[in-house]
Amino acid sequence: MALIDDTGISGYMTYEEELEAERMEMYGPVEDIWVWMPSVSLLLGTVLEIFIGRYLNFFNLLYFLFWVFDLKELKEKGYVLGAWKWWGVIMFPVYLFIRASKTNQKYGYAKVWCVIFCLSIIVTIVM
Repeated sequence: MALIDDTGISGYMTYEEELEAERMEMYGPVEDIWVWMPSVSLLLGTVLEIFIGRYLNFFNLLYFLFWVFDLKELKEKGYVLGAWKWWGVIMFPVYLFIRASKTNQKYGYAKVWCVIFCLSIIVTIVM
């Protein structure tokens, strides 16, 4: 479909881009707070592991809660959650990368999570 933007230049959008533009107009941008929180909690768990000497399973519960809140946020913003949402339970970093792709965002939170996870493995091995 033809599209006239603010500059008056005509361009074309794919069907997916049109759907995304309509969704953004109706619901606004999706918030990333719930996908950044697992990285923060993983970092906090790693720091506590250094000082306490053991990993606290409490942080696994936090992952699940952040995932549930993120799914709720995505539904409220008009995203259709397919089978990819279950990657949040099976393998969390895969969920983060798929979510970034489906919401047309950058992969920053997924990359940060992976780096912190590698750091936590190193800390566990050294400790």
